[in-house]
Amino acid sequence: MKRPPRKELEKLKHLSASEIASTYNCSQDIVYRWFKSYHIPKRVKRLSKDKLESLNHLSYPQIAKKLGCYPGTVYSWFRFYGIKKINNKIPVKKPTKTELEKKKKFNVEHLASLYECSTTTIKNWFTEYNIERPTRKTLILPDKNELEALNHMSCEQIAKIYNCVPSTVFLWFKKHNIQKINNRKIHIKKPTKEQLYELRHLPYKKMAQLLNYNISSIFYLFLEYDLKRD
Repeated sequence: MKRPPRKELEKLKHLSASEIASTYNCSQDIVYRWFKSYHIPKRVKRLSKDKLESLNHLSYPQIAKKLGCYPGTVYSWFRFYGIKKINNKIPVKKPTKTELEKKKKFNVEHLASLYECSTTTIKNWFTEYNIERPTRKTLILPDKNELEALNHMSCEQIAKIYNCVPSTVFLWFKKHNIQKINNRKIHIKKPTKEQLYELRHLPYKKMAQLLNYNISSIFYLFLEYDLKRD
């Protein structure tokens, strides 16, 4: 995935990392790396007390989704201002045993996002219905229609949904004889001598994150460019 220009990312700063990731069909980690490489702060500014009080009728997850941050962040804002939160937990519609068995191929995180509840609630449903929770050993092969519908996503993104490794997803596509869309090409630009010189005071791991480059390759680039670290 080629990194978008700085101005383009700055315009999308108000969106959440997941929304930007879906726009560019990449992972959230890659989005965070782009923001770090351009030194663009990707943080949600704390709301004013009045603005936060006006959103008190919403739940923590609803406010977080609206602002593109985590529910825990919203919770800390309420504590900071000393605002008493209205108890407005959204009642979750519990699925039937049959419905849950059909969806047991998905991991608990994905099921939690589908039912808009916590992962603990999902785990409790599995225990109550005496259904074996999905693990890598009990994976159910998705059918051909399911995989074709997810072909626009990378193997890594699909693997997160099914709680498996990307190579397993690749084998599923091969078994169903589906041509995988090549959406995993990442054009990594070699860092320049000037870029390395500016970041020479940072640890190798930090440089690798900012430059979206391999740690060992950065080490050899210092030798190639005849640069000394501080």
